[in-house]
Amino acid sequence: MHKKLTFNDELDLVSDLRNVLECVMHNLAQEHMCVAFSGGIDSALLYKLMSNCANIRCYAIGFSESHDLNNAQHAARLLKVDLQTIELNEYDLEVFIPVVIEAIESYSPLDIAIALPFYILAEQAEAAGFSSVLTGQGADELFAGYSKYASLHSAPNDTLNNVLEKDVLNIARDNLERDNLAAAAHSLDVVLPYLDPRVVAFGLALDASCKLHNGINKYVLRKVAEQVMPHELAYRQKKAIQYGTGVSSMLQRLARKKMRSTNGRGILRLY
Repeated sequence: MHKKLTFNDELDLVSDLRNVLECVMHNLAQEHMCVAFSGGIDSALLYKLMSNCANIRCYAIGFSESHDLNNAQHAARLLKVDLQTIELNEYDLEVFIPVVIEAIESYSPLDIAIALPFYILAEQAEAAGFSSVLTGQGADELFAGYSKYASLHSAPNDTLNNVLEKDVLNIARDNLERDNLAAAAHSLDVVLPYLDPRVVAFGLALDASCKLHNGINKYVLRKVAEQVMPHELAYRQKKAIQYGTGVSSMLQRLARKKMRSTNGRGILRLY
């Protein structure tokens, strides 16, 4: 394994990461691109680094009063974002579950819970005339954003480095195929700035101590975000889309309802 970059000079690392991200965002500028915006650091930072962000429409999706909708609306007010909210209801889930299963070719409850809100967001974006949707996918794997990484903080440093590298290398298999299928159902391309080769190379070169630092995950990314947004947004913790939108809990509720209607007979499955 190559020697990792560490915090010999934090300011330089933060400046270098910002420069890489700005170059990527400049190259990715597209006239018909919208942003999947949860109000978390990943999407908010990409939005702020766009040269034409004032002309970019963002979409947030979730059930009423869900974590993601509330966060997105709050962040949109602070950042002056052109935000279009999509409020889900129980009927939406019942209608879209079989459609999403067909689109992503998976019956996995986890895949469905993640893909369903993204599928509906993509449908709205296509109807508005957009040809692509930008997401913050990849930032958690590159910069140790998931809570599971915190348990590795006290392990030997190479342990976390190895896990992060493995997760980045496997992201296409684990997540991107599903998301691309959901967007492709509406003829949309998924734009992934954090998985641009330049960002991936920079992220993999960083030692894990630059990512999980003093109990703060995505530390170096948050230091970049500090420069372009209020501190509360730069350090806000997020929930995975299936939980933040409220979709996962509603799917469980629908499953329980279906089981009661069949008196608990047979395998518990929505469709």
